[in-house]
Amino acid sequence: MIRLVEDEDYEAVRRVAEITWEHTYENLIPASTRQAFIDAAYSKKMFDVKRRESIFLAAVTGSRLIGYINVVQQEEAELAALYVLPEHQRAGWGQKLFDVGMEYVSVEKKLMTVYVEEGNAGAEAFYQKQGFLETERFTELFMETPLKTIIMKKQLHR
Repeated sequence: MIRLVEDEDYEAVRRVAEITWEHTYENLIPASTRQAFIDAAYSKKMFDVKRRESIFLAAVTGSRLIGYINVVQQEEAELAALYVLPEHQRAGWGQKLFDVGMEYVSVEKKLMTVYVEEGNAGAEAFYQKQGFLETERFTELFMETPLKTIIMKKQLHR
């Protein structure tokens, strides 16, 4: 089931973030940088901001939250996060989250952007399958760690 993230989901969302960031970025981002990011981006305060100011949906099986999507809508839509626990990947949950998330994106938005770290081949392939195209590569300083980032964009035709 895909549903809106609720206040009582805080601990489960943070757990999914910690596990998926370890699994996804273990060889791309140093452990100390990953932990500093999780502590900042997944604080209770930031969780509340995401719930209030963006599209924030959860994938739930049984009573267990196993993934989430977060889309920010400003001038264009930005897919800020899409994570599914490793043991539930390749079972359609990412696709379900993406599809339902797209239903919430304002029809006024004509473009969606996602940032993917170079070396995250699974995410890059998933987004290409969704119709995203690479538009730029650059090196950014992420919490004092240089990362090679790919910008991918998708035209929204609705």
